[in-house]
Amino acid sequence: MSEASVAVHADADLLAQAVAARLLVRLLDAQAGRGQASVVLTGGRIAAAVYRAVAALPAREAVDWSRVDVWWGDERFLPAGDPQHNATRTGGAAGHGAAGPGAGAPDAGLGRPSRR
Repeated sequence: MSEASVAVHADADLLAQAVAARLLVRLLDAQAGRGQASVVLTGGRIAAAVYRAVAALPAREAVDWSRVDVWWGDERFLPAGDPQHNATRTGGAAGHGAAGPGAGAPDAGLGRPSRR
């Protein structure tokens, strides 16, 4: 079992960038080991900053987004298109019109999730 550690970052932007980089590494590791990766996305200010940071990292191109299952983790229901709906808030994060849903989840705006 690995030892737990806590990383402290100077501000929210650095935290989002660090999380984005780690997320991409974990997705790539999962794809290398299992051929497939899954990620559960949440809402919130830091999460939205992480999605923007992922979209800005050139390393996102190394992820085979057709082999990433994207799921929403949220305790509330809002209609599609609502400004507070997580899919609405992150759908444009990539800034390049990322393609549609993976495994029944809305576009995460992170890459090009598969249409299954």
